[in-house]
Amino acid sequence: MKRNTATARGTPDPKPIILRLLSNEGGGAAYKLEHQRRQQEKTLTAAVNKNRVWTDAEWEFWLDHRTFMSRAEIAAELGRTYHGLHNEIAKRSRIQKEEKLEGRLNLADVIERSHLSLRTLAARLGIGLTTLHRIASLGQWPAPARLDGYASVEDLRAAIVAVLDEEDLPTANLFDAAQQPRRTKMHNRKLLSYEILARFGLESDPFNLEPNGQAGVFESRGVVNLMKAMKLALTNQNMVALVGDIGSGKSTAINTFIDRCSADPNLVIWRPAAAQVGKLTAYSICSYIVERHSSKRPSTDHARLYRQVAEILIELTRGGASVALVIDEAHRLPAGTLASLKNLFEIRDPQAPLSRMLAIILTGQPALERSLTAVTTLREVAERTLVMPMPSQKEAIPAYLKHRIKMVGGDPESIFTKGALDKIAFYSRTYQEAGNIAAATIEQAARKGEVGKIDQAWVEEVCSSSLTREMATLREMGKTPTAPAGSLKELE
Repeated sequence: MKRNTATARGTPDPKPIILRLLSNEGGGAAYKLEHQRRQQEKTLTAAVNKNRVWTDAEWEFWLDHRTFMSRAEIAAELGRTYHGLHNEIAKRSRIQKEEKLEGRLNLADVIERSHLSLRTLAARLGIGLTTLHRIASLGQWPAPARLDGYASVEDLRAAIVAVLDEEDLPTANLFDAAQQPRRTKMHNRKLLSYEILARFGLESDPFNLEPNGQAGVFESRGVVNLMKAMKLALTNQNMVALVGDIGSGKSTAINTFIDRCSADPNLVIWRPAAAQVGKLTAYSICSYIVERHSSKRPSTDHARLYRQVAEILIELTRGGASVALVIDEAHRLPAGTLASLKNLFEIRDPQAPLSRMLAIILTGQPALERSLTAVTTLREVAERTLVMPMPSQKEAIPAYLKHRIKMVGGDPESIFTKGALDKIAFYSRTYQEAGNIAAATIEQAARKGEVGKIDQAWVEEVCSSSLTREMATLREMGKTPTAPAGSLKELE
């Protein structure tokens, strides 16, 4: 007879092992008190958060930081319990699944969640398996000559709905043309060959997004106004957060601003390396400042190190200098480091206690603004920070493309029609996406022997084919893309 290991070993003691080991030692009482204190803190936190509704900012903070912070760390930053965060994740995941089942499914979703297969449904409809696969996976409908006996696409849609209704499967909004179309993503850069560049009279690739010097920087009206606001913030020694999505031009804007300010000999810029921003602490920032402006070594004592930084600021400002601390990629800063920036910002000269001595400029993705909103320990920083969103690039995209083409000796009017430039702006949100689409369109038109100007039909073709490939890739990865309405042409 096999021995029952669990019975032989006996019921385990529910007390922690360390508590049992220390119960007869001198430190046992101290451990018990610490254990009781932590339990009381957890109970108090749970009671405070029992009826506290989760905000969108808190949820966005979880989404932004879950890749490099544990759930326990995120819960602590938000002032929540671990179990509270776990329950909220489970609840939101359940709600998302329910919303899909309430009519936001496309045909591929319905088939995947049912007992039907594509082959079975195709046989019942009397159409080819490939035709049904293209309808379900890519949202592409057959041409009238390939409808396999159906009079129109509408009749085929009605037949599909009828079969699904017979099987008691959801059909609400299945082919709703009002659904939000999937936005085309053109992240892959097209490297234009020398033959293509010569064909369009270009000296080099006009869509290299790294400007070479001030002449290569394109400034829209929104960026000009942003520069003026940043200059005013620097003059008034404010704390500023420049926030924008990937490719929105944050790095170019801040580099241009610093380059122009560097002509002022009375301006001192402190800018720690962005590569280390995820590990920056208050101590490392202060040490960086002391190493740059003092012959003394940074003190290992935090209070003395703080006084060293204060002495440096007082010396610089009394000498007529304006000082700014610039931190790139600030959305990756630990919450504790962000909170400590208030202490640096509040340093005052005893002889002028009402005047600030340090301007702080943060740049980062929208997660930075959400962190300032969601994390309760950052409230004092958030109240002192002026958030400046990057201006929208969409309206300035045609002018940006013309600027880039002229920079390499080309004539934009002889390459693109106005309709083509407007269509590129329609399909893109940032300069980066616009450059990618423009380069892909030029490459496609040259490859197919276009001899005239590139019109909007070429842009439509490139974006539609790119969207088709993207959706097919998602299907291969096991993901179900939303059937687009308007981005792909229905093959009627």
